[in-house]
Amino acid sequence: MQNTRVTVDDTMMVSAVRYALGRMSYIVGWTVDETIRVWADLSPNSRTVIERDVRQARRDGVVGMPIDGQEWDRLLTHIENQT
Repeated sequence: MQNTRVTVDDTMMVSAVRYALGRMSYIVGWTVDETIRVWADLSPNSRTVIERDVRQARRDGVVGMPIDGQEWDRLLTHIENQT
């Protein structure tokens, strides 16, 4: 098994994204802002998990209101621009 760095920050960000997915609340924008802010500091595994979860929620249409979907799209655009 590969030795991966897992920090509280990583765990909290993955948890925050999973909590916010599907919500219709200000928490979506905050979560996207914070995820973008710390993206470069997250472990590759955490980045993979977050991207996978957001893409799956978009595919399944469970991202909340249209404005929430726009926020998640903003995160996905940021992720795509980092690669």
